[in-house]
Amino acid sequence: MQTYLVLSLQPVYLWQDLKSTGAVDAAISFLKESNEFVRWGATIGPFLMGLITGSGDAAAIAFNTAVTPHAVELGYTHVNLGMAAAIAGAIGRTASPIAGVTIVCAGLAMVSPVEMVKRTAPGMILAVLFLALFML
Repeated sequence: MQTYLVLSLQPVYLWQDLKSTGAVDAAISFLKESNEFVRWGATIGPFLMGLITGSGDAAAIAFNTAVTPHAVELGYTHVNLGMAAAIAGAIGRTASPIAGVTIVCAGLAMVSPVEMVKRTAPGMILAVLFLALFML
């Protein structure tokens, strides 16, 4: 029960940490001035957060809490920007060696999580690029 509670609160803390550093406000200001980078920030940002944290949901919820409310100002609909962030976060989680599913599958296959990611990461990188170029 405690593990579930901690995992369910992770997106809230990630967003608050990013907001307290000023990273969220700086990113939104930059994207408002440079709309051509929104598609990359909306996909590569959650992808990298998912890759680093091992949680695609945390990345997507943090992004969608902070940036998606400004979607209209950035030239996108809320649905399109939120969808892209959610998919990109999930793709980042799939490419992460510290994601729970990667660790479990690596254990079942009796290989290192890093060895698994070496095989999945190239496809995930292509997927997030496709997402940025053709779905936004």
